[in-house]
Amino acid sequence: MKKVFSLMLLLATMLTFAACSGDDEPENPNEKLWGTWVYEKSTTNEATGIVISVESVWTFRTNNTCDWVMQTKLDGEIFQTKNLLSAKYSLNGSTLSLTYENGTKADLSISLSGNSMTIVTDEGTSMTHYRK
Repeated sequence: MKKVFSLMLLLATMLTFAACSGDDEPENPNEKLWGTWVYEKSTTNEATGIVISVESVWTFRTNNTCDWVMQTKLDGEIFQTKNLLSAKYSLNGSTLSLTYENGTKADLSISLSGNSMTIVTDEGTSMTHYRK
């Protein structure tokens, strides 16, 4: 009976520790960004009825590289695609640090909340992107 009680106590202790996990914060802070984030704004030209859409897409990869692409569409058809940046990145709190291919560095303010990401540039422009 003593062995059964000891085994049950050992099992209960193991289950207690297995059920307890640390906080849900990722080990790598960059992990919060991994994936594709999209911002889209559309307007209709009253005179022509053409719908003009601007789409901003940030892609953050697990190898700590990212791209920012801007696409313009007319009535849903891609009119222009412009690669605004390719860089290495790191996230430190509310600062997104970028190192461009030519070695230039920039820091942007960033706010993450659920499936939304707001980036504020040095000029004060902000865009809220949503996880795709």
